[in-house]
Amino acid sequence: MKCNNCGREVASNTYECPHCGARLKDKSKIGCLSGIGLILILWWLGFYYGKPYLSNESATDHTVNSETSWKDQDNATTAYSMIKEHVIKTLNAPGSVTFPVGDDGYSDHIQYMGNHNYLITSYVDYQDTNDNNVRVRFIAEIQQTSETDWALVSLDFP
Repeated sequence: MKCNNCGREVASNTYECPHCGARLKDKSKIGCLSGIGLILILWWLGFYYGKPYLSNESATDHTVNSETSWKDQDNATTAYSMIKEHVIKTLNAPGSVTFPVGDDGYSDHIQYMGNHNYLITSYVDYQDTNDNNVRVRFIAEIQQTSETDWALVSLDFP
């Protein structure tokens, strides 16, 4: 190839012209990015697969835990989240709805009933159409029917 600065012939794999010192092409950034990418991948693999060895868990326990069926898990948190969607739809006030948090958290409001059913006795605060703050108690039952599907059994506002 020819140097753009002095016009002399130079090897195509050089970065600077040996005659005039002009830069011929930028050094490849792919090599640097590949190195950084490789380091990140190795770090992630070490973090993900090395985690059982850093704690008291064994690698076998880690594998078993990651394959636990939804039927064997406590899905109370998800049950509460699913009920929230139904409550918001029923109240028809999605912009102003507030559920319990903090010290008055919802974990005390959920009871496992067996057969993947959860009974939730809780409340929601919202603003009605006249901008009045209202607290409404609700009792709901929801059943998990698959890993991602839930069925509303009942929802009452006593």
